[in-house]
Amino acid sequence: AAHVRGELVSPAAAARLADLERELPLPPPRRVTTDIRAASLNMAQGCNLRCTYCFAGEGDYGVKGMMSRETAIAAVRSIIAAGAPHAVLFTGPGAVGKTTLALDLAAGLLCSAPDPASRPCRACRSCRTVASGNHPDLHRLAPGGAGNQIKIGATQADPRPGVRELIEALSLMSAEGGARVAIVEGAHRMNEDAQNALLKTLEEPPPRTTIILSADEEDRLLPTVRSRCVRLRMAPLGIRAIEELLLERGAAEPPAAARLARIAAGRPGLAMAYARLPGAVTIRDEIARTVLDLLSPPA
Repeated sequence: AAHVRGELVSPAAAARLADLERELPLPPPRRVTTDIRAASLNMAQGCNLRCTYCFAGEGDYGVKGMMSRETAIAAVRSIIAAGAPHAVLFTGPGAVGKTTLALDLAAGLLCSAPDPASRPCRACRSCRTVASGNHPDLHRLAPGGAGNQIKIGATQADPRPGVRELIEALSLMSAEGGARVAIVEGAHRMNEDAQNALLKTLEEPPPRTTIILSADEEDRLLPTVRSRCVRLRMAPLGIRAIEELLLERGAAEPPAAARLARIAAGRPGLAMAYARLPGAVTIRDEIARTVLDLLSPPA
């Protein structure tokens, strides 16, 4: 028998799985300049962002190529310190941490600490209300309902708020008299009408307003939507980084954390979900064994 990603499988199944992986197209290698790394490390000193991410990005902040955790933190810090653009787009695989990083950015933009370098301070009233989900100037929109979509607006049959309701909320005065932030989770689930309705606000948002989009599949967004955003492309985390995150948050004991990190495929959100629902790991293992059995040649 052989081990594949920590699972015990037959030699034939392991060989077949290796053949399949070799047939998969590999992404082109990316380059990161030494200057960018040095600058990002300097900017990350004393950072208060509680996140562990890697991402690849591009936009107005000089962030290109595969980036480390320090660079991801530095990019968000630079947005907070320099004044956020009117629209930011986080893209990357599901459960890789886009929404969590978007909330960190929102907390920094709404933070009332006098020194921009210390935002988010995690101690002021604004930071606490963002953490609890009760900040009046943080608006969130997420997919739901039939088809798990974000629609253009509420209807009598489906009163869930949509893009029109978000735009209306952003047109009102700030409740706290400061910045306003909107987070659209699962933005790739917006239908075309909803995306077109959001375009005008992306182009000319109200003063001191930042719209943050989070999308698993960037290509499903209209080119006109993507072009109006600073884009930060997040990549999966390494196994060790996910393991450390699980241990830091007390989500799993060391042996379980190591295993969850291996099977999460670089997605910390998935690892956290597995840690909260141990039965899901058992189901996943049963599915994996079934697939490997199907790939194995008959005896």
